[in-house]
Amino acid sequence: MILDDILRDKRFEVNSRKKRVPIDLLKKKCEMAPLPRPFSAAIKKNGGIAVISEIKKASPSKGQIVSNFDPVNIAKVYTEAGADALSVLTDEKYFEGKLEYLSIVKANTKLPVLRKDFIIESYQIYESKAAGADAVLIIAAALTDKEIKEMIELSFNMYLDVLVEVHNEKELNAVKDIQGVKIIGINNRDLKTFDIDIGVSEKLLSHIPNEVVKVSESGLVTLSDVKRVRDAGADAILVGESLMKSEDKGKMIKEFKIEKIKKR
Repeated sequence: MILDDILRDKRFEVNSRKKRVPIDLLKKKCEMAPLPRPFSAAIKKNGGIAVISEIKKASPSKGQIVSNFDPVNIAKVYTEAGADALSVLTDEKYFEGKLEYLSIVKANTKLPVLRKDFIIESYQIYESKAAGADAVLIIAAALTDKEIKEMIELSFNMYLDVLVEVHNEKELNAVKDIQGVKIIGINNRDLKTFDIDIGVSEKLLSHIPNEVVKVSESGLVTLSDVKRVRDAGADAILVGESLMKSEDKGKMIKEFKIEKIKKR
């Protein structure tokens, strides 16, 4: 399964990074980092829908998405078009990302920035803070229930917001009542097969508590897709591949945010 391969390689990658940058050094960098920008507040909408625009070069299912990849320019386009927050892919092997991309994007936008990666160890939370992340992605399918709680608690201790991602009812039930969870994302992509079904959001969004910010992720290509998840209760959408492929990224963001898809 694809997720198993990614997690195996991620453990090797994290161990290598630990040797290059000891955790004590990371903790010192965290102490000097500025307070994060409020990610959850930026994507909580009373009507309309927030757009988390993603910056990524490649994916395991599609390979390289763009060849002329300029994360700073993309971030500026997203910001000027009215994106509410940014997501930066930092996984190296499968998405051709780099943690450095997050840092340079953060320095060139006023928006809050999410580190999107496969976080499996506390080391990566410190790493995210030191790099300038305002929020981190925690994937329920990648961790045990105990590990999810530990990662969330550590993130909160460093004032980082957490987007907790689930794909099915079992994962949602395991995370929705964890104390302090403010953002839950429904991934329409099955990370074991990489198949996409927007119906997953339609099925699960209504089961998330009202006080939690609800995000629909993956497979959102058309305005019709956005309307479907908006009508199902999404407060925000995370859009990556379709935006990266678009010849007019700014126009696409503006279309997804138009008034007529406000919540009924």
